[in-house]
Amino acid sequence: MERTLRAYIENEPEVMMRVTALLKRKGYSMRKILMEADEFKSGAWLNITLADEGPTFTVALNTVGKVVDVHTVEEI
Repeated sequence: MERTLRAYIENEPEVMMRVTALLKRKGYSMRKILMEADEFKSGAWLNITLADEGPTFTVALNTVGKVVDVHTVEEI
């Protein structure tokens, strides 16, 4: 089973790399990564699909929410 988290982040490649590296270090297996700029070009939506193996999904949401340039995180 796969679960997807959606985060609103600053529209910078470094932020995406920081989030994905953090999840990888914590032991999550990422299946898909999609980053789309919003209509104002200052922020972006980052969708990450995780395999349901490894640490719990709730921990992943809390972990991503603590990154400096992440504004909101939710499950979709």
